[in-house]
Amino acid sequence: MPALFIKLPNWMGDILFSYDLLYSLSGHFDRLGLCVSSDHEELFSIFPIPNAEIISYPPQSWPHWDPETIKKVEDFKADVGLVLPNSIGSALVLRWAGISPLYGYDHEHRGFLLSKSLKPPNHRVHQNEYYLELLKLFDFEAQRYPIANSEKRERIAIIHPGA
Repeated sequence: MPALFIKLPNWMGDILFSYDLLYSLSGHFDRLGLCVSSDHEELFSIFPIPNAEIISYPPQSWPHWDPETIKKVEDFKADVGLVLPNSIGSALVLRWAGISPLYGYDHEHRGFLLSKSLKPPNHRVHQNEYYLELLKLFDFEAQRYPIANSEKRERIAIIHPGA
C-alpha cells in the first residue's frame, strides 16, 4: 500500500504511545502522512518515523482546518486514512478533506464514516496496546520502536508540564 494518512492525537503523551503503531505501519507503506498539531511536530525530528511526512496544522485552527492545511492534506494524496483520536470530529475532518477509505475505532457513533473499523475494547488497556490493536485492520504484526541503538542501554524520560 503506497500512502497512509494518519490523524494523530492532540496530546503529546498519546502521540508517544502511538509510536509502536506508527513504526509498525512505516514498514508496510511507502509513505505515511502524520497529521499533528504544530505544537508537537518537533517530536518527530527527535524520534523520527521512517517514510513519514509531517503534515502540521496550527493548534488554534482545530477542528476547522485552514485552507493551507487542507491543501497539504489533499497534496499528500492518501490511499487510505487512519484516525487515532476517538472523536467523531476527527473522522469528519478527514472525510471533508477527501480522505477515503477511512479506518479506526467505531467510537462516538462514527462507524458510518469508517470503511473498516474495530469496536473499542470493553476493558481498560494501556494506550500503547489500544493503538497497536488497530494493526488488525491491516493484518500487520506489531514492531517496537527502536529507542536506543547503542551498546549501552539508555533510559529516556520525557517531562511535559501540564500533561
